[in-house]
Amino acid sequence: MPSPQVVVFLMGVADLALAGLISNTFLVTMMVTEWTENKRLGSIGQLLLSVGLSNLGSNVSVAVNLILAFYAPHLVNTLWFQIVSPFTNSVVYFRFWLAAWLCVFYCIKIVNNTYSFIHWGKQRISWLIPRLLAGTWLVSILSCFSIFSVPRHTAQNNRTGIVTNETQTEDFRFQRIWYLIIGCGFPFVVALLCSILSIASLGTHLRRMT
Repeated sequence: MPSPQVVVFLMGVADLALAGLISNTFLVTMMVTEWTENKRLGSIGQLLLSVGLSNLGSNVSVAVNLILAFYAPHLVNTLWFQIVSPFTNSVVYFRFWLAAWLCVFYCIKIVNNTYSFIHWGKQRISWLIPRLLAGTWLVSILSCFSIFSVPRHTAQNNRTGIVTNETQTEDFRFQRIWYLIIGCGFPFVVALLCSILSIASLGTHLRRMT
């Protein structure tokens, strides 16, 4: 009979996977239906479709990682797990960038044309969003797979004695910091700046009305 900890763990994973699958499948279905009916998908539709797909991928990969880490820890150092972990992290960091681009989208829609870059964004939002999505997805995948390939490469080098362990550890730490800056720091700064601009614009609009 499984222990209470195992039961609680399984219930948590099932709730995470089921709730995420239902809500995000609904979102993806709605966006795909709109795309099929209208033969095109607007900027906000592209963002929402990307959010739904990334959430689906994140829910599935996180659930798989949790189950493997709990029931099969011996698979952690296998090649297959080293592929799943980078994919999971790339999806998670892509979600951070999606949140940042949603802030950019609504900032461009809300803020008036006082700023030249806002006016430029309003004129090119339909051209800009697909390229931002494709670029950040590519950067997320490349950065995640490059950083998670370092430990396996490090272990091989230690066995052959090509470089010292201290140098490899320092290189891995530097790459991890750079990876966190790209995946977490930049999206946070973008979202923060857009939020400040949006709040300032709304405050100015309210003062003019009163």
